[in-house]
Amino acid sequence: MEFNCIIKKQSELEALSPCRIGFLGGSFNPIHNGHIALAEYALDVFFDYIVFCPHSLHPDKKNILENIRHRVNMICIAKELSRHAERMFIIDTSFIHGTHYNKFVGLCKELNSIDIYTGIICGSDSLMRPYYSELCQFDHFVGTRKMEYNKEHIKSLINGKTIFFDTPFNALSSTDIRTLISENKPLEINDQIQEYIVENKLYQSS
Repeated sequence: MEFNCIIKKQSELEALSPCRIGFLGGSFNPIHNGHIALAEYALDVFFDYIVFCPHSLHPDKKNILENIRHRVNMICIAKELSRHAERMFIIDTSFIHGTHYNKFVGLCKELNSIDIYTGIICGSDSLMRPYYSELCQFDHFVGTRKMEYNKEHIKSLINGKTIFFDTPFNALSSTDIRTLISENKPLEINDQIQEYIVENKLYQSS
């Protein structure tokens, strides 16, 4: 499965200058409609491009993560169905394997130096648990999705600007999707993603 939306080296991002790039990190295990709606909203309001940064590893999820190749393929499938498909990219994990690493921080600093604004997009829930402190120097665009969160606590963490916005959508979480698949129950997810999951026998036991 080949896609032309994969960013494999820094120069491919530098070629977009000048612009505003929002980086959306996560395990995307699997990606769901909420992730895409979040990216679309951010493109409508804040950014010129969105770059998905899937974590190849996650210390809290290592026992439930599907292979990174499958997760990247599903991101590619999902983003191609978006009305903003041409403005969405995915970082190759051989280049950057997630946002919570020094290499990603260094990338953002270097992009900032050549007239590329970089911001971090995340859900409020990700900032209510231990968070990678080096990311706090960058502006954060925090989707609340009507979840309970402590705005003052989040603002105290972030040294850059903090922009809160209500994400105007609801979707099953990745955890919900994995549970429904393991229980062989109907899913309310994109047909192409569901077909990929079934064909590759993903999430059979969560």
